[in-house]
Amino acid sequence: MAKAYIFGAGGHARVIASFLDVAPVFVVQSLEGQAALPASMMSEDDYFRELPLGDAYLGIGANAARELCASRLRAAKVNLPPCIAPTAFVARDAEIESGAVIGAGAVIGSRALIGRDTIVNTLSSVDHDCILGALSQVTVGVTFGGGVPTPNPTFKALAGLAGDLKGAVVMGHSQSGSFPLEAALINPAAMKGLVLVEPGSFRTDFFTRSLKFSDPIADYGQTLRSSRNADLSGLPDPAIVARAIADAAERPDQPLRLMIGADAVEVATGKLRLLSEAIEAAQR
Repeated sequence: MAKAYIFGAGGHARVIASFLDVAPVFVVQSLEGQAALPASMMSEDDYFRELPLGDAYLGIGANAARELCASRLRAAKVNLPPCIAPTAFVARDAEIESGAVIGAGAVIGSRALIGRDTIVNTLSSVDHDCILGALSQVTVGVTFGGGVPTPNPTFKALAGLAGDLKGAVVMGHSQSGSFPLEAALINPAAMKGLVLVEPGSFRTDFFTRSLKFSDPIADYGQTLRSSRNADLSGLPDPAIVARAIADAAERPDQPLRLMIGADAVEVATGKLRLLSEAIEAAQR
């Protein structure tokens, strides 16, 4: 049986391994200091020296590193098939280019194009006729309506899009990384505002009708019990978050940091207190 080689050894690499029918070999930059994984491992130097037969998969989340790795593999004529989770739905006439990863429960609609080395994460939906360019990343649970083109997910392209919109408010959050800030730095004149959203805990149906529990793994028993028994009834309505974000976008003086919820304010206050204590200690 042909082997599979996954570049990377973090969470994204292990997710890809869970989709495959064969036990993969994890390829890492160096074998030193690597925690044990439930599969064999080899170094990148050994891989490119030997170029063993078998498909390769990109288990690297960071775009720049993933692009570099993919370029090196393609230069060596290595096959990079798309990796599609068994529980994903991909329309017959959709196109998934090489190196792309389609996560569990994701939906790819009719005539959608998923560019090379793109990641469509768990429970995301890319509807009919959408175009996701190379190296795109669709965060967990995100939905693209039909016909949405995102041909080039780069800082420069995002800054250009803001310019085309003639004054956009760019929103950042925990899953957007540095994209909004980098885009604003490239073309500040095109931006109406930049808001970093820092929400606290809010009520959702994630642990109820939106989540189907499989047979538990013993090592995660306590976490699973905590999730199943979580009482979310006292948390605020998520509509509050949506309203706060929409209001911030419409304000003439957007806040740089938008903290939503008492616990978000508490975390920020705690960080400020620690920073103040550190400053006082340094001044003594």
